[in-house]
Parts: sequence; C-alpha cells; structure tokens
Amino acid sequence: MSSEWQSWTTLGIIILTLTIFIGRSITKHRKKGGCGSDCACPSSSLPKKKDPES
Repeated sequence: MSSEWQSWTTLGIIILTLTIFIGRSITKHRKKGGCGSDCACPSSSLPKKKDPES
C-alpha cells in the first residue's frame, strides 16, 4: 500500500467531515426562527402562573 494515497484519502475524509459539520451548524443558525427547540425562550403553549398576590 502506498502511503501517499492513504494520506490523500485521510485528508479527503477530514475535509468532508468538516464540510458536513460547518454546513449543519450554518443551517441550524438559519432555522432559529421560532420557538419549540432548545432555545430557552418561553413557549406560548405553557399556561401562565397565577400571581399569588391577586
């Protein structure tokens, strides 16, 4: 086995992995439009707590 083609194959796999990782992180930032995911914003479907002083 030639070490040259193994090096190119390894480099190709690393580049492919980085491309997929960066692509997914970019699309997650673009889909950040609404609640319902793990965004830590309050959901409108939860009932509001009653104020104990009223």
